[in-house]
Amino acid sequence: MKLVGLLFLCVLPIACATTSVQTDAVAPQAAQPSPNTMRIQIGGRSLDESDWSPVEDQVSFAFEFVREPAEAPIGFEIGTQFGLGGKEVHVSGSGDVDVASIVSELYGGVHKTFFRDALIEPYVGGGLTLLYASFATDFGNSTTSDSDTTAGLYLRGGLQTHVAANLIIGIDLRAVFGTDINLFGTSGDADYGQAAVFLGVGF
Repeated sequence: MKLVGLLFLCVLPIACATTSVQTDAVAPQAAQPSPNTMRIQIGGRSLDESDWSPVEDQVSFAFEFVREPAEAPIGFEIGTQFGLGGKEVHVSGSGDVDVASIVSELYGGVHKTFFRDALIEPYVGGGLTLLYASFATDFGNSTTSDSDTTAGLYLRGGLQTHVAANLIIGIDLRAVFGTDINLFGTSGDADYGQAAVFLGVGF
């Protein structure tokens, strides 16, 4: 969890600073919020070290669609994420071994943004995710890998702000839990914690 912890320490001061802004501050654009948003996201996540060492830390990328009309009490989100971890490990007497982990997913759930006329808008979301998990080692001409699929639940929350009428930036914290995988005959999970930043375009 070291990578996510570091990212969280970077994100927390931003969150604290932004929440100190007056809650009744008006966003730069007073126009009606866009009902649809496309987001791209980059961040870091940490899987269970006991299942994924030495590649439990991954760089993650995401692309998602959020539908949340202003008149609706709650919206929805669908998206895809991809996480990749890699490390070169030296094995005494054998040489270097390349180790890689991949966790990709499709997810969908509910999405709720609060104080949509404020400068800083908090939001929460959650739902169901379907994951593909893979672990591989590469030593010279020999490659060993295994993969599995699983379903789980996710919860997320974050802060966003408008930098233009239809352009938003934000920070996102996410947790996936309840997964169950079997790699190389050993049971484990693909649960993770993640911190990320994103750019969104409303339309």
